[in-house]
Amino acid sequence: MSIKTMGKALNAVGDEWSVECPGCAKGMEFSGFFDPEDPYTCDHCGTEFQITRIWLNDREYF
Repeated sequence: MSIKTMGKALNAVGDEWSVECPGCAKGMEFSGFFDPEDPYTCDHCGTEFQITRIWLNDREYF
């Protein structure tokens, strides 16, 4: 899988995050344990991608 993107934390804990699909820019929200190896598929356009990191703020990510 070659398409990679980054997400943004929705809370200070980082167990909820959002990402825009790199194929169609549709916003998607996730919750739970983040694993950068997990594959994701957009329900709207079918693009497969990986989320490489989740930004907590402008300087910190996991």
